[in-house]
Amino acid sequence: MKAIRIVLIVVILLYMTGFVMAAQNVSSLPRNETFYRSGQQWGPVNSYNVLAGTRGWPMISPNRLLIYENLFAYNMLTSEMEPLLATEYTWVNNLTMDVALDRNARFQNGTPLTAEDVVYSYKLGQKYNAHFSSLWESLEDIKALDQHTVRFIMRKDNPNRLLLLHYLQYVFIVSKDIYQAKEEEFDYDETELRQWPDLNPVGSGPYKVFDLSDERVVLVRDDNHWAKYKKGLPRPRYIVHPIFKSNDAGNRALEQGNIDLSQQFIPRVWEMSLVKDLPVGTWYDDTPYHIPYAIPTLIINHTRKPMDDVNFRRALAYAIDYTKIPALAMSRYSEVVKSSFLLPGEEYFSEENIADYGWEYNPAKAEEILQEAGYTKGADGFYRTPDGARIRLTVECPYGWTDWMVTLKIVAQSAQKVGLDLRTEFPEYAPLNDRIMNGDFDLVMSAPPGYASPSQPWNRFKFMYSADIGPVGELAFRNFGRYRSEEADELIKAIPMITEQAEIVEAYNKLDRILMKDVAAIPLVYRAWQFYTFNETHWTGFADAENPYAPPQDGAIGAGIKLLYNIEPVQ
Repeated sequence: MKAIRIVLIVVILLYMTGFVMAAQNVSSLPRNETFYRSGQQWGPVNSYNVLAGTRGWPMISPNRLLIYENLFAYNMLTSEMEPLLATEYTWVNNLTMDVALDRNARFQNGTPLTAEDVVYSYKLGQKYNAHFSSLWESLEDIKALDQHTVRFIMRKDNPNRLLLLHYLQYVFIVSKDIYQAKEEEFDYDETELRQWPDLNPVGSGPYKVFDLSDERVVLVRDDNHWAKYKKGLPRPRYIVHPIFKSNDAGNRALEQGNIDLSQQFIPRVWEMSLVKDLPVGTWYDDTPYHIPYAIPTLIINHTRKPMDDVNFRRALAYAIDYTKIPALAMSRYSEVVKSSFLLPGEEYFSEENIADYGWEYNPAKAEEILQEAGYTKGADGFYRTPDGARIRLTVECPYGWTDWMVTLKIVAQSAQKVGLDLRTEFPEYAPLNDRIMNGDFDLVMSAPPGYASPSQPWNRFKFMYSADIGPVGELAFRNFGRYRSEEADELIKAIPMITEQAEIVEAYNKLDRILMKDVAAIPLVYRAWQFYTFNETHWTGFADAENPYAPPQDGAIGAGIKLLYNIEPVQ
């Protein structure tokens, strides 16, 4: 027994010594080799399993390319799919795509990354419930034609080229050997497989996990990264993501130069450079500071009165003072919104459509529409429906989403000035989200998918798609307002397979006109979806509008990872 106790003591001491050494190593990372970033991890990492419902940074979304990689990297500035694990894709015919892989691709353990790994990775979404399982609604099969060529074959009854393109840059490629061994270990039990934490993942990316704690996540560069033959290695040897308790703590660290890149909401970011004279910058030097890519929108419940009346919806659209939202709610990070699901600057955007079918802030016009439609104002100053019912509606978003909360206060105050009684409520996220998906609301603020992807703006308009949306009480994961239009459904289904650019432009313009004529929803503001704020105290050479060598995709998303190959430590 004494010998056993001695062995245990030695093991414990070695174990503790290892942790002390790791802590010392982390605390003494050389600043000129260490890049600090924030805004993505708010608690300890519990899993890096690609099938887990929630993964830790840097794998919180499947296009962050530090540990695992995708076939292609999307560039939001050029709308191009840049080669990564793959070198090119080719449409063999309208339903078939071949993807050629880089023959040099390797996992971090030195084993080759082949077509078998790609096929296996995509088929995980066919076998298990994964973020990309919806691709299999349009996909018939994936085959390895040889070690370096993958063939994607779409279903004849439901093909979708845009969805396939989207998932070429949105699926982590894993090692078949590693994941298949785990499947066998857990006897293909999906629950047990998901619970495997995989805290030392083996990907093909340029970084590996170095240290995990309650205070930080630390990655270390893989100096044998397979792609160094064509682009060298990222400049930072280490990347550290401290785990802050709040935005305020992260913002203070950015100000102090303890964070080099931040991807979180910073009120009045310009004050850091103009007022405090700090070396802090954003993509643009002036309004809107970041590139707008998402369109947070007022979602209307079309199943409730009077929202089922297009005249009421149009009057509400004219009643909202959109001019106040950028300054008061968004810290000037947005221009005044247009009545469109297309972003100004997108090739499909049409000012003519907005002039002919859209709306803008015009309270007199709002009252004119109401009165012509038979709505009457009572002695209390608020409108009644044509059948005499007093209108009182609730407009909601989650508590704590301060920029959205201020936006909805502006919406409610604007509406009340013309006699529409809107009241704001800000419940906790979880119960509100349940009600939204079940259709239990009057008006809510939500954002159609705003991620940078080759599937845009189709994914934004899919927020109007009703073909697979059930009645109130059944869960919906989009089109929460149960808007229905057969013409819109037909266009949304057809667009992914249209190849002529002129036809694509016309289809999107038709969809936008339907949005505006029906007032299906009311866009409120533009917002950056992928962005960053940087401090050049320790690192310099960040991409921005004057030097756009990389898109502002968080320094690690898609083609945004090029930032890490170009920044330099300040000497």
